[in-house]
This record gives sequence, C-alpha cells and structure tokens, in this order.
Amino acid sequence: MKKKSKAGLIYFLIWVLTVGAFWLGLGRDAMGYSLLAFYGVLPLAGLLCPIFIAIRRFNLLGSIFGSLLIGFSYSAAQYLTFSLANMIMISFERINPFSVEAMIGGAATAFIGFLIGGIIGAVKRARG
Repeated sequence: MKKKSKAGLIYFLIWVLTVGAFWLGLGRDAMGYSLLAFYGVLPLAGLLCPIFIAIRRFNLLGSIFGSLLIGFSYSAAQYLTFSLANMIMISFERINPFSVEAMIGGAATAFIGFLIGGIIGAVKRARG
C-alpha cells in the first residue's frame, strides 16, 4: 500500500473514530467533545494527513479535490453528531440542513496542509 493511500486511510479512521466516539457516549460532555473533536483532532488530522500525501507528489488539482473532500468530511462529522442527535431528540419533526459553511474551515486547513507538503517535497527533491 502506498504512503498516499495510508495517509488517506488514517484520516478516514480518525474521522470514523471521532464520529463513533460521540455515539458511544463521549458526546455527553458536548462542550468537551466539540472542543476536542472539532477544534483539535479533526483539524490536526486534516492538516497533517495532506502534508504526508503531498510530500511524495504534489498535484494542484488533486490538492483542490482532496481539500474539498476533507472539508466535506469535516462538515459531515458535525452533521452526523450534533445535528443528527438533535433531529433524533425531536423525532425528526424538523430536519436540520447540511452546513456547507463548515466545509470552508476543513477545506482551508487541508489545502494549507497540501501546500506545506508540496513545499517540503519540492525542497527534498531539490536537495537530491
């Protein structure tokens, strides 16, 4: 398995564990969970995994697509935790809309990671 796919797989596993932890009871402390998950773990993973992907090969179009994918997953994590729990509690009387705005933060963080990884990879290749 290539390093590129390992970093993507690692991000996916972190994402699944973060969402799963909410439903396994960690979400009872909503403030602590949201600080840890949405301001710590997911942004850090969304920054570091693209760095490792882009170190080997930087591709602008792939970076844009990867950034949008990570941004979507960041927004989906918020939707599948707090929004879904809210809808369940009110018996789906009101369906919460998917937050496209949350994608911006996740996508921006990932794109910065791709740029940093591209720069590191270019410096490594230039040195030989």
